[in-house]
Amino acid sequence: MTRIAGQYLVNKHIIISLIFFILCLGLSSCDNKNKSNPSDCMETVTPEHVSTILGKERQEILELFQDVVDTQLAPDAEEVVLNKDLMYNEKAVKVSLLFEGDILFRIQYNFEGQNEEALAFTEEAYTTFKKIYGDSDTYPGLPDRIDNLSFEAYKDGDNWRYQEYWIDVVTVFDSVIPENRKADKRVDLGILLNKIPIENDFQTIVFIGGIINSTNTTKLPE
Repeated sequence: MTRIAGQYLVNKHIIISLIFFILCLGLSSCDNKNKSNPSDCMETVTPEHVSTILGKERQEILELFQDVVDTQLAPDAEEVVLNKDLMYNEKAVKVSLLFEGDILFRIQYNFEGQNEEALAFTEEAYTTFKKIYGDSDTYPGLPDRIDNLSFEAYKDGDNWRYQEYWIDVVTVFDSVIPENRKADKRVDLGILLNKIPIENDFQTIVFIGGIINSTNTTKLPE
């Protein structure tokens, strides 16, 4: 009986140790840096959650992504490339964090030749932002809007950049514009879809974050 009880205690200790080890692994991974929703730090760069990290301080952002950035990163690097890809529609997308000073200004998504996925991602971001901030303030009828953009029109069109932007929905980018330029420049929240020509084809890069616009661009009436 004593031997059986001793074996039981040993097995119990082994199980507890294994559980503790697994928990430690989980806590040290990118997947659990943000314990609130979303639970995966890579989820924060998805269309659903990206607005929650834009404008955050560099230190907070680098702590969130510490497991997926270069440990030898320069402290004032303007571009931080994540060494873990975002998976979108089962396709790998390279992601970069773009800083202005010490705030996260934009997220860059390099879809390379996955152009249909890039447009689907952009449309998802646009739909999400409309739910959060309402209709965009991009002028109706402009040929470079993302709104109602089909893949055929995107692929065959002459425009190399499409956009949507929202005025006065965030103030986190105020520090980007110098005081002596704030009379004629401001930063809006926007989505940019960029076609990059390569030989006889093109690839797509998407930006989500700050867009510097002229203050002559007025907010559309409600």
